[in-house]
Amino acid sequence: MNRDELKQLIQGPIATVATAFDDNFEMDLGRMYELTQGWVANGLVKGKAVIKVAAAMGEGPMLRDDEWPYLLKAVSRAVGDRGTVVCGLHYKDTKRTIEDALRAQDMGAVALQVCPPIFNIPSQDDVLDYFSDLSDAIDIGIMVYHTHWMPGGRIEIDTIMKMADFEQVASIKWSCPADVDNDDIAKFTPIFNVISNGNAVRCHQLGARGYINL
Repeated sequence: MNRDELKQLIQGPIATVATAFDDNFEMDLGRMYELTQGWVANGLVKGKAVIKVAAAMGEGPMLRDDEWPYLLKAVSRAVGDRGTVVCGLHYKDTKRTIEDALRAQDMGAVALQVCPPIFNIPSQDDVLDYFSDLSDAIDIGIMVYHTHWMPGGRIEIDTIMKMADFEQVASIKWSCPADVDNDDIAKFTPIFNVISNGNAVRCHQLGARGYINL
């Protein structure tokens, strides 16, 4: 899918869903399938909302590398063609992020939520190289997660503008640093679907297309 197609899907409330576990703290994929069917039946449908799995609020960073793909597959199967599933990927280098992204693509994700590789303390050029390489490697969408409160997670406005050249980058999950004017998002709302991670009303007034719904 290209950016225009992806922007029709990554919008509305972005529902960060919890992962179902059994009494032994192992994933309960059957329960996850049932829950997903309920979410879709109650309105989390394609073009109006997003179901986001394996994100930080859905225990994603705590799942083993041999667990999260099965979680994603169960949710994607339950959704079918009725909804949009985004999968969180977390804090790996470029090569391993691409490996995970290709697995997520095979398991049915429409897009990925990806933050900068914070543990490498990237420069702004490093951030651009990271998302450029990821965009070139996959056919699904990317929601860039602006984790400015973490060392290495900040993305400057000029850097976001340069991501216009990366076709699979369709969305920016935006949270505003204290020293940046939030209204500056008007510079890139015509390019990307901005998902507000705070100050949703003002972001909507400036052209944002969705918000995080926990």
